[in-house]
Amino acid sequence: MLPVPKIEFGSFKYAARLARYGDPWYLWSGPSQAIQYMASRVMVAGEVLPVTPPASNATWKLHFWGPALQCNDVPETKSDEIFTNMWNAIDIIDTNPTFLSWVPWSPADFAAPENFTRISNVHTPYLPFLDFVEAQSNSGDGGNATTSRSNMMGPPPSSLSTPGPLSLFVAVLPGFVDVRVDHEWPKVDYIPTPPVEHTHCDYGTIKHVSDALANCSTLDDTTPRENLAAIAVQDATLLQCDLVNTSYSLEFEYLNGQQVIRSTMGTSLPLNGSAHFLGPNVYDVESCGAFRADPFVEFSWGDGNPNIVDCGVDLSALRLLSYQGIMAAFNQLIVGSAGMKYSFPDGYKESNTTILRTVLADTKELAFLGNWADTTGTFSGLQDRIDQNTAKELQGLTGEKPLGTRGALKSTLEELFQNLTISLLAEPYFKPNNSSIFAPEELANVTLRTYQNIYIYDRTTLWIAYGLSLLFSTLAAIVGLIAVNLSGASYSNQFSTIMRVAKTGELNVDLGDQRYDGFGRDPLPKHLKHARLDMRDHSGHADHDIPLEEGHSGDQSPRADDAKKDTGTQETSEVQSLEQEGLMAASGEKRAAASMHHQSVSPINEEVESDVPEIRDWQLWQRENGDMRGISDGIRGRGRAWNKSLIESCWSVAYPVRAFDSEGLTSK
Repeated sequence: MLPVPKIEFGSFKYAARLARYGDPWYLWSGPSQAIQYMASRVMVAGEVLPVTPPASNATWKLHFWGPALQCNDVPETKSDEIFTNMWNAIDIIDTNPTFLSWVPWSPADFAAPENFTRISNVHTPYLPFLDFVEAQSNSGDGGNATTSRSNMMGPPPSSLSTPGPLSLFVAVLPGFVDVRVDHEWPKVDYIPTPPVEHTHCDYGTIKHVSDALANCSTLDDTTPRENLAAIAVQDATLLQCDLVNTSYSLEFEYLNGQQVIRSTMGTSLPLNGSAHFLGPNVYDVESCGAFRADPFVEFSWGDGNPNIVDCGVDLSALRLLSYQGIMAAFNQLIVGSAGMKYSFPDGYKESNTTILRTVLADTKELAFLGNWADTTGTFSGLQDRIDQNTAKELQGLTGEKPLGTRGALKSTLEELFQNLTISLLAEPYFKPNNSSIFAPEELANVTLRTYQNIYIYDRTTLWIAYGLSLLFSTLAAIVGLIAVNLSGASYSNQFSTIMRVAKTGELNVDLGDQRYDGFGRDPLPKHLKHARLDMRDHSGHADHDIPLEEGHSGDQSPRADDAKKDTGTQETSEVQSLEQEGLMAASGEKRAAASMHHQSVSPINEEVESDVPEIRDWQLWQRENGDMRGISDGIRGRGRAWNKSLIESCWSVAYPVRAFDSEGLTSK
C-alpha cells in the first residue's frame, strides 16, 4: 500500500466564493480561478496533464465518481426550432453565425431592457435567442402614446444555467459562408464557392427553417433559390452536451516515467444545477456548520447519500457545487459566436469565443474556421492573395496547418471534459485535505516493477566463440606445462629474479645452492627474503643499500647480521687503509683492487664444503673445471659499471616509482 494521487469533490475549491444573498442563503458565483486555469491548460494541450506516480515504474487502479459530459445530436424537431430562431436573429446580432455555442437561459439572464413588457418564448430556454416585447413612449401635440415592438436578445451571457439541466449547446453552420446577409439593406445573397450562381433575396423572418424568402432573383440563367435559410443550415452540426455524474475506473501505468492511463466510464446519472445554497449564519460563529443546496439534491450520487441532519454538511451539495465549477470553467472556453459581418462593400470576421484557441479547432466540423476567409470577395486577406499568386518571390511565405486531425466534435468534447476531470489528479491544489471528514483513503495497492537486462545468445555463435577461446587457452596451458617440465623450474619477471641471475652487487647473506638460488627460479628462497643488496660505484662507496624484499629494511636474520658484521669489518679496514695512503683519490687501479679484494672476502663467495651429495658433486665439478668464482669476480670487476647500469635500467622500467610487491625492492 502506497499513497497515490486522489480526487475529492467534497470541498469548496472548485467554486468561486459564494455571494451572500441573505442569511442563511448564498448565491452561485461561478468557477474558482484555480479550476479556470486547469481548464485552459487541458483544453489547449488536449491531453491529461502529467500525474506524479509513487514510483517511476508503478501500476495502480483508482475508482471514483466524478463529472462527465454526454453529447448527442439534437432531435430534428428541436433543431429546426433552434435553426429558425438563429435565422430570425441575424438582423439583431448583425452577424452571420458560422459557429454559436450557448447554455440554456436561467432566471438571472432574463434581465431584458429596461422597459420590456414580456418574453414570449420563456418556456423554451434552450433557444439561443429570446423574443421580447419592448414598450416605447411617443409624445407629440401635447399628448402621450405608448406603442410596442418586438425585439430579440441573446445568447445567454452565463457559462452555466442554474437552476435546471446543466447543458451546453454547440452549433456549427458552414453553410453561412455562402449565404451572406447584408444587414444595412437588409438583403441576403447566396454565392456558393465556386460562384456558379448568385441568388439575391429580401431578408425576412420565417416561421420554419424551410420557408421561402420573398423577392428572390438571380443574376445568371439559373433558377433562384428561395429557401436560403435551409441552405444555410443544410450541413450544420447541432449538439447538446449534458453534465452527468459518472463512475470512473482508471488504471495508471508508468514505464520509466512514461504515463499511460486507461479509463472506463460506468453508470451515468443526470444532474440539475442549483443557484442557491444554505450556509451557516455569518453573525453567529458558534452556529452549526450546515450546508445544503436549494432545491435539495434528492438524486442518488451512486456511492450513497449521507444522512443529513439540521447541522450537517450535505456531501451531495458540495459535490454539486464542485461539478458546477468544473463545467462552468469548461464552458467559458467554448460559449460565444464566430461569423462574418457583411456591409457593402466590405466584410470581416467577428468572433467572441475562445474555442479556436483550443484543440477543438482541429475537429472535422470546425476545421473550416481555421483558415477560413472569403477568397472570392473584395475583402480577402493578404495571405489568401499570396496563396493564389504564382510569383516565385512569394512562394513558401505562408503555411497551412493540417486541420481536422482530432476527429469528430462530439467525441472530442466528451474526451476533453474527461481529460479535465482526470487532470485534477495532477494539481496539488486539488489534493484532498486529510483533515476533512470527506477525504478519501490516501493509500492504494501499487504494483512496482523492476526491469533487468536479459541477454539472448545464438547457441552456435556462442559455442564457436567460447570453444575457440577454450581450445587456444588449453593449448597455451599445455605448452607452458611442457616448458616448465623440460626446464625443471618456473620463472617470473620479479626484480629478485633479475638480481640473482645478473649477480651484480653484494648480498649480506649467502646465496646458497647456485643450481637453485643462482638461476632465479621461483619461488624466492626464504633465507633470501630478508637479504639486502649492496651496489657500489668504482670508488667502493655504497651507492644503494636495498632490501631484497619490501618492508624488511630493519628486520634481518642472524645469518644476515653475522655476514654484515664480518663484511662491514673488512670493508671499514680496507677503506680506511686506502684513504690513509691517499690511494682512493689518486689511483683508480687501487680502488678497483680494493673492490676486488673486498669481493674476494665477501661471504657470498666463500666456498663451504656441503654435506649434501648433489652439492658436493657440483663443488667438485667447479674445482675440476676451474675456479668459476674467479671468472665471475673478473667479470664483475671489469663490467661493474655496465652491470650496475643494467640493473638500474631494469629497476627503473619495472618499478618506475620504486614501490614493489612482496618480492620487489625499495630504496633505503
